[in-house]
Amino acid sequence: MWQNLCTQYLAFAVRSNENVALCVVSSGIAALLLEGGSTVHLRFKIPIPALDTSIANIKKGTQLSQLLLNTKVVIWDEIPMQHKNAIDSVDCGFRDILDKDVPFGGVTIVFGGDF
Repeated sequence: MWQNLCTQYLAFAVRSNENVALCVVSSGIAALLLEGGSTVHLRFKIPIPALDTSIANIKKGTQLSQLLLNTKVVIWDEIPMQHKNAIDSVDCGFRDILDKDVPFGGVTIVFGGDF
């Protein structure tokens, strides 16, 4: 419960400064608990299963790519439940869309979960 409140507070703080904060999680049920939450597979178009060659299927010029260009922070909860290939595919997709060869294209990623 506290973890969910911290996630919500962080997202609210970012959004209150008129910035974009995306909340993603590994499972659909957990996504229902976050305001504006989504599964990482749905939000970033990751194939299921995510293979070591998978990349987020985000096309340049789409609404999703525009959203990512404006995103300041991604809050990714339940990260210990996520396979590394999914994380790598999001990283590659962000680098491609944002044209920056730095982790996640320079977008701040906050990993949360039970470690």
